[in-house]
Amino acid sequence: MAADYEDDFDQPAPKARVSMLTVLLFFLNVAAALGFAYLLLMTYQKRQSWSYAVFLYDLRDLGLPLEMEADGPSASRETTPRKLLDPAQLKAAFQKRSTGVSFSEPFQAVDERFVGGIRPQHLTPEVLADVFKNLGPPVKTLEDEIRRLQKDLPADLDRAAKEVLDKYKTDAEKKAILGTRLLLPLAANTQQIEKLARALEAATGPDVDKLVLEAAKRKLLYDILAPLEVFRPGDSASHPLAKIGDLETKIDDFENLLKRRLESVTAEKYDSTVHFGADFAGQARDSVEKRQTIAYTLFAIAHVKKHDGSLLYPSGPERAQVVAGLHEYSLAAQIYAPALRVVEARVLDLLEIDRQGATVLKGGAAVGLTEGFVQRYQDQIFRIKELIKSIDLAQKRLDDLNKQQAGWAKLLDERQQQLNENKQKLLAARAETRKLQDDLRRLQKEVFDAQVQLADADRFNEYLLAQIIYIEALLKGEKGAKAP
Repeated sequence: MAADYEDDFDQPAPKARVSMLTVLLFFLNVAAALGFAYLLLMTYQKRQSWSYAVFLYDLRDLGLPLEMEADGPSASRETTPRKLLDPAQLKAAFQKRSTGVSFSEPFQAVDERFVGGIRPQHLTPEVLADVFKNLGPPVKTLEDEIRRLQKDLPADLDRAAKEVLDKYKTDAEKKAILGTRLLLPLAANTQQIEKLARALEAATGPDVDKLVLEAAKRKLLYDILAPLEVFRPGDSASHPLAKIGDLETKIDDFENLLKRRLESVTAEKYDSTVHFGADFAGQARDSVEKRQTIAYTLFAIAHVKKHDGSLLYPSGPERAQVVAGLHEYSLAAQIYAPALRVVEARVLDLLEIDRQGATVLKGGAAVGLTEGFVQRYQDQIFRIKELIKSIDLAQKRLDDLNKQQAGWAKLLDERQQQLNENKQKLLAARAETRKLQDDLRRLQKEVFDAQVQLADADRFNEYLLAQIIYIEALLKGEKGAKAP
């Protein structure tokens, strides 16, 4: 056997041979491995695409995170409401999105809470570029968006006010828009309306331009602040917005109020001047209230309209949806609509007070009404009636006086005629008197001349008498006779 074994080793070994089947199987295995690798890569890419789509969906639904959520989820995330979808809703959505694709029933209802662990560090520039397409500058957190508004909103309000001034050229056009859209709608009572109407009527040239700019900005500030005042009332004792239609109240007061409200939205503690008064002063805010307040503020600003009815921010509503999230955005919409109703009710109350008067309270009980438009209207009607009566009496008196005047005019004519006649007679008599006076003066002069002559003749006669007496004395021979 040993010899046989050695003989076997002495024989040449068979040649190695790879069959075609082996080669074929080798290439098939390599192709299969490459195919599996390709499928793995495609599956990974599709999974990443779907994960990214789900991430964007969650971001769209939940909105941007708060800054505090960089370290972990906040209460506002953990208390997200459950998603409730019944089978009919799921079926309708599947049919709408899967045209031509068969499916089997029944659909199972969805009743679960989607918790999105979205943190600020997850929002890379690439993600933000996909989220904020054509919606303005991207931001990572809700606080960043409020800070952006704090920086940009004042300039945007000035720009919108300037657009009004640029659109209307003449004073008549500017006064028309002031009366219908900007200035008079801000008045809280008839006294303000009368003051604004007088200011509007008196304004000319540069004063009208200044009035347009201020009124347009006041109107925008009111449209922003009014819903916020309803949502989070501030100082209820002063009612600051009731003075926004009073031009004597500086517009800076309302700009500062808006600034203070935007600052309070992201503050860690409540500002009691813009949040329910002193009871909340210094208290810490929770993430649920902060997220809701930010979402409502963004919603209110996004829906502010300019004088022509266009939005102050054309992409504002869509941007607010992206920033706040669809859930908070829808809640803000539910709060905003009743807030507008409250603003409307306040206007209607002011109209009612203006018409009927305000209720006067004493000891908590109504004791009467102040004078309203209806009472003033009735009083004016009474005054008008009294004036009509006075006018009738005055007219009768006037008619009587006119008759007396006619009689007096006739008498005056007669007296004037008599005066003219007597005047003529007087003038004729004066002429005759003047003639007689001239004759009198002539006769007086003649008498005077005669008297002068007589006076001279008397002295001459005395002289002659003295001569005669002297001569007679001489003739008689009397001694001591003196010559005259």
